[in-house]
Amino acid sequence: MRLPLLISGITVSRDTTRSGTFRRQFPGRVIGIRPRQTFRLRGDGIVPLDADDATGLRDLCQTFRFGSVLNCVATARSSHVNSIRPWPGA
Repeated sequence: MRLPLLISGITVSRDTTRSGTFRRQFPGRVIGIRPRQTFRLRGDGIVPLDADDATGLRDLCQTFRFGSVLNCVATARSSHVNSIRPWPGA
């Protein structure tokens, strides 16, 4: 895994725990994004950003220059977590 790490789809306790574990292991090197509608989920390293906000995601990636992405976004058809993958071009 290359740092910094972007964790997408932080919305429920399981994902928050995963994010917290990585943030404790790599302080200041892990950013989690959560949908804007989940306003109660706050904290250091958690950014309100909808997954379909291409401009916001581009700006975030330019700011942090992520080395890896952990996709925790679940859909009705897929509730599994994808593996950690290097960010293209990192």
